[in-house]
Amino acid sequence: MQEDKRTVVVTTLPVTPKFNRGLGSFTTVFVADMFNRWVGGRLFTPVNLISRIKKYRRSEADVDSARYYDILMKLGIVPVRTWRDDDPDFQERIKSIIEFFRVEGILTPRCISLLSCPCGAIEIPSDHLLTLYNSKLVENLSGQNPVCRKCSNSLKEVQMMVIKLDTSAVYERELSCTPSFWEKEVRNLFAGFPKKEIIISKRAVIEETKELLGVTFSEETYYLDPVFRWSQFLSGLDDVDDVVIVTGSRTVPYAVLSVWYAGIISPRINFSLLVHPSITFKDDKGTMRATTEELLDRYSRGEIRTLLGVGMTWGKESIIDSSLLYLIGHSIAPPKLLLNSELPEKRSKDLILSGSRSFIRWFNTKKVKELITRVRRGHQITQSDLQLLSALLA
Repeated sequence: MQEDKRTVVVTTLPVTPKFNRGLGSFTTVFVADMFNRWVGGRLFTPVNLISRIKKYRRSEADVDSARYYDILMKLGIVPVRTWRDDDPDFQERIKSIIEFFRVEGILTPRCISLLSCPCGAIEIPSDHLLTLYNSKLVENLSGQNPVCRKCSNSLKEVQMMVIKLDTSAVYERELSCTPSFWEKEVRNLFAGFPKKEIIISKRAVIEETKELLGVTFSEETYYLDPVFRWSQFLSGLDDVDDVVIVTGSRTVPYAVLSVWYAGIISPRINFSLLVHPSITFKDDKGTMRATTEELLDRYSRGEIRTLLGVGMTWGKESIIDSSLLYLIGHSIAPPKLLLNSELPEKRSKDLILSGSRSFIRWFNTKKVKELITRVRRGHQITQSDLQLLSALLA
């Protein structure tokens, strides 16, 4: 019987390129690359370049995007598709999505009470302050005087016309997660959306992004929330069967929100999440300060990828001693056997449904450390070890 082959996309959430950060900021795209090699899919690596409150220049965005993808190439990560939220084609798709929501009757203009700050980073319904999304943005969340962390000003209540997404009639669906301990939180997030007012417009936008964020609705101009805008990145995946979103433990709510939006537009696609731990690298001076580009100048990509692999505890957090780079560099070398150790093509429906859990049994901290030890000591390694080593050395 012929195997049931499915079109599988493995993707990260849209990444905002930042180059003064350490290796941990490239964990998600690395895990996505490893899982894509395991499952035999198509790797997507989207970037987010538009902000409401930071200056935007197309020329600077081009440079940042090119630099980000150059780092991916040096890390052995080669996507089959790239995506930018300032792409003209995506702008047209956003207009189509807004029109679709309008025709469906789930978008409505409304005057509501919002909590806002002078810099514009915070604009949220007054009764939504205590949400998982805002913990990084607001200080003193549960106190009497919540403060914006960006501008250090107190939040003030204002009345504002917004575009509200009516969630009461929106679909319900299951979203599988790996590791499985995330499933309860994801179910709660899904269940919570219909109980909230989801505001997709914002008041505060800078002049450089008004053309990209502006939409006309009920003969009035509104500016889209960039988070809503980039969250539609899954809307163009109409030609696929399965989409696996690889995300860090701190961005699970945004991944769930993106799937929730995509389910309105593309309900037939099977979505799932693979959630990796947030990794912190330590050295003898504390948190490792070297940037990814600096590390790539000193070490091979195989050494760096293996260090990232050591962090795959598959819990919520992982702390790694960067001195392991020395041990890795003196242990791992590409054996000639790697030339014939490619992973077999795996696209059956059953594997997509269970593949992520098989993946974390194959690729985890214990397996990577055992592999390093066996190679360093010259012990015999299995075909599965060779496949893991091949994927790490890329």
